[in-house]
Amino acid sequence: MKNLILFAIVVITISLSCTSHVKETPKMSGAYFMLSQTINDGKKDTKYTDLKQLKIYTDSMMMYAQVNPSDSASGFGVGFYTSDTGTVIENDIYRASDSIINPPASYKLEITTNPRGYVQVIPDISVDSQKIKLTEEYQSVGKDQKSPLTAYGKKQVVTW
Repeated sequence: MKNLILFAIVVITISLSCTSHVKETPKMSGAYFMLSQTINDGKKDTKYTDLKQLKIYTDSMMMYAQVNPSDSASGFGVGFYTSDTGTVIENDIYRASDSIINPPASYKLEITTNPRGYVQVIPDISVDSQKIKLTEEYQSVGKDQKSPLTAYGKKQVVTW
């Protein structure tokens, strides 16, 4: 009997410790403002805070718009996304610089949510033919409300 109780305690302890490390599927719906961008070239981290970017996610679609105040360059894109345990896969279907992208450009983002918003990491992305690790920190902005973006492809009345 003593061994049975000890065995039960060990099993419960192991199961509780395993469940505390399980990553959840990110819930991305909302609007987010980018606070910083960190680029790691394999040797050092370089952090930027001057690029202004806004991302908006609905239940299945996403869009972004950005401007760099230092050189007035701007861009935007739209697409769809899927999320899974700890990751989001964004599929750009249109970007300001490329027009329609066929097939869509895909980016696998490692997502860590926090009370403020989230951090996304693309561990291996090519920029100017160089592989880098890109980390971006976003802050949630706006309020939860129904919007025409959520109604995309659905017949429903939207109120503001």
